[in-house]
Amino acid sequence: AVAASPDVSDRWERIGEERREGMVSTFFRLRKEPKLALVLSRADEPGARRDRPQVIVTVTYDLGR
Repeated sequence: AVAASPDVSDRWERIGEERREGMVSTFFRLRKEPKLALVLSRADEPGARRDRPQVIVTVTYDLGR
């Protein structure tokens, strides 16, 4: 729900999504600084397996661009 909010979409451009093994990952790029990327990974269904993290956020900065 937070990732779909106007505050997030004003700052972050959604650039893709992947689904694998019960997880869904959504990829974003910061609009003001495209070198900064964020991946939000979460369980594909609410209440899914409890033996792994339910939400993981990874942020990377591309020094090569």
